[in-house]
Amino acid sequence: MRNLKPTRITVKRLTYFLFGLLFFYSCEQDAFFNVEGGHTKLYAFSEITPEDKIKVKVNVAPGLNTEDDYFYPKQADAKVVLLKDGKPLDDPGFRYLSREKAFVSQGSFRPEPGVEYGLKISLKDDNSISPIVGTTVIPDPNFISKYLLEKYSTEQFNPKHKNLEVQIRVPLKESEHRYFVVKPFFRNADGEREDLLIKEIRSGKNGCYYSKFNEGLLVDTDKISDDIALTLVNEKFIPVQFELEEIHFELVTITGHAYQYYKSYSKQVASQTVSLSEPVISYSNFENGLGLFTGYSSTINTIELY
Repeated sequence: MRNLKPTRITVKRLTYFLFGLLFFYSCEQDAFFNVEGGHTKLYAFSEITPEDKIKVKVNVAPGLNTEDDYFYPKQADAKVVLLKDGKPLDDPGFRYLSREKAFVSQGSFRPEPGVEYGLKISLKDDNSISPIVGTTVIPDPNFISKYLLEKYSTEQFNPKHKNLEVQIRVPLKESEHRYFVVKPFFRNADGEREDLLIKEIRSGKNGCYYSKFNEGLLVDTDKISDDIALTLVNEKFIPVQFELEEIHFELVTITGHAYQYYKSYSKQVASQTVSLSEPVISYSNFENGLGLFTGYSSTINTIELY
């Protein structure tokens, strides 16, 4: 770790710092960032897909060199602009919605796969914090032609409930794309989604691991040599009379920036389980800022159990 210039930390400065952390709202509320030079920077988080409106969470990552009398702005004080091929777009405009705790794109606009988008964020009335810019491309959706079911079993725990276990192979090695998140789930008797827990990764361990951020399997196909073998279990007991006929896999195609960000987050969470370990510096793809701007696409594959 590099040597940092000693900084005088007053009670007032520490109060501001803790106040800033308290309102550092994002999808990863516990993320740790090393703020270059101790100066305050903008943070943003946005995952865009053709299926939904764009949501952008914005906040300030306070630096220890920030003046004692600095007043941290509200998230709603930011200005959010979407760029396409480097040019600002008037449509969509963004509106801050307090119920979403984010800026949300207005109208019917949806981003397209294969197009380079940029996200520029600045503070309306504060020139002391530099604007930040991130770019991304939504990857084309990918499909898996056939999952290989190896074993399916159920176990009754009491007269009313049972659990299940599925062993399956996921053939991602030959995919043209490199980075994925795999999320297995099934539909309960009411048609609601129930996520399956990845109990064990039995092969492909060097190129995939469970991601706490995504609650799924994070995969780099360049680092696997064979099909990924998984053991899946249900965390919640299901009624004995319910017969599960199929399970589903959401295959999320992600960017390299997203993979590095999610991986960094997972390492950070792991490091915090050891009290003496240093926090892991989280990855960012924003110029002059912190956070993530990325595109993704997803498909659903279904396999029958009988």
